[in-house]
Amino acid sequence: MKYGTVRTRAVVGFATAREAQRPVAGVPVAARILRELARAGFTDAWIEVSDGLPIDAPALAEIRRLAAAMTVHLQAPPEDLPVVRFPADRLIAAEAIPDFLAGVPYPFTRLDTPGATAEILRGTGKSGDGLVSRWINRPISRQLSAILLQVPGIRPIHATIGTALIAAAMSIALVFGGRYGLLVGALLFQTASIFDGVDGEIARATFRTSRTGAAVDSAIDAATNFAAMLGMAINLALRGRPEALALATWGLALLLLGWAMIGLRSLRETGSVSFDGVKHRYRGRFSGPVAARLMALATLGTSRDFCALVYLLLVVGRIPIAGLYLFAVVTPVWILFVIAALWPSRDDERAASEGAA
Repeated sequence: MKYGTVRTRAVVGFATAREAQRPVAGVPVAARILRELARAGFTDAWIEVSDGLPIDAPALAEIRRLAAAMTVHLQAPPEDLPVVRFPADRLIAAEAIPDFLAGVPYPFTRLDTPGATAEILRGTGKSGDGLVSRWINRPISRQLSAILLQVPGIRPIHATIGTALIAAAMSIALVFGGRYGLLVGALLFQTASIFDGVDGEIARATFRTSRTGAAVDSAIDAATNFAAMLGMAINLALRGRPEALALATWGLALLLLGWAMIGLRSLRETGSVSFDGVKHRYRGRFSGPVAARLMALATLGTSRDFCALVYLLLVVGRIPIAGLYLFAVVTPVWILFVIAALWPSRDDERAASEGAA
C-alpha cells in the first residue's frame, strides 16, 4: 500500500497517558491503533499525550511488539512536518485506512465504549466452528474471555491449562464417581468444550497465536476427547454395561488412527501438529455437494462441541450408553473420509516428482 512520503507519517493524539495505555481486550489502545497503521504501510508514528505524563512500560512493550516495523516517537511531531492525524477513539483496520484517507465512509470499532472488547472478541471465532460451537459455546466462551482479558498478564496458555484441569476433574468424576459421577463428568466435558474456545479467543484478540500454542491446544483437545469416551465406558462397565468398553475401544482405536494420520501430515507440511489447518485443507478435496455434506456430518459427529452436548443430553435422559453406540458408528465413517482426503492427489504426486527432479 503506497501513500507517498506524507502519508507514511501518522500522529495519534491522546488526552492522557492513561487513555493511551488503557487495555481493550487485553491490548493497550495505542498499541492496537499503531498495529493497524504499521500493517497499512506507515513507517513513522508520533504519539501525542496532552497531559505530558509518560506511557508506562507494559504499554510501551506492547507497542514495540505490535508495531515493530514502525519508528514510534513519544512526543508531538515538528510543526512543519506533514503528517496524517488519526483519531484515538476508534480502531480503523488496515484494510479500511484507504477509505479514511480518501474521506469516504469507513468501518471502525469504537474504543471508548464498554462494548469495544465484546466487538473485538466477536471477530475471534474460527471459520471451522460447527453449529454447537457457533450458537452455544462461543457466546459463553467470549464472555469468559472478556473477563479473563481484564487480568493483567493473561496469556492463552493460562486458559489452555484451565481446560486441562477441567478435563482432569472430568476424568476423576467419570472413573470414580459412580452414577452421579457420570452426570458430573458429562457436565465437566461440556464445560471443557466451552472453555476450550477461550485460549484461542485470547490468542487472536491479543495477537499471540503461534504454532506451538495450536499444537498444545490440539493435544489437550485430543486427550480430553479420549478421556471422556474412556471414562464414560469405564463408568458404565463398572455399573453393569460391559459392552461399553468394547464400543469405546473400537471408536477410540479409529479416532487414534485418524489423529495420527492428520497429525503426521500436519507435522510434515507445517513442522508442528495442528488438526485445524489440515482439516480445512482436506475438506476442500470434497467439492461435490453430497460428499461435502457427508464430510461435514462425519466431522460434526466426532467434534468435541457436538459430542459433549449430545452426551450430556443422553446422560440427563438416562441413556448414556447410546452415546457410545453413536461414537462407534460415526468414527468408521469419519476415518474413511480422512483416508480418502489424505490420499495423495495427482497434484501432490506431480509436485513430489518435480521436487525430486
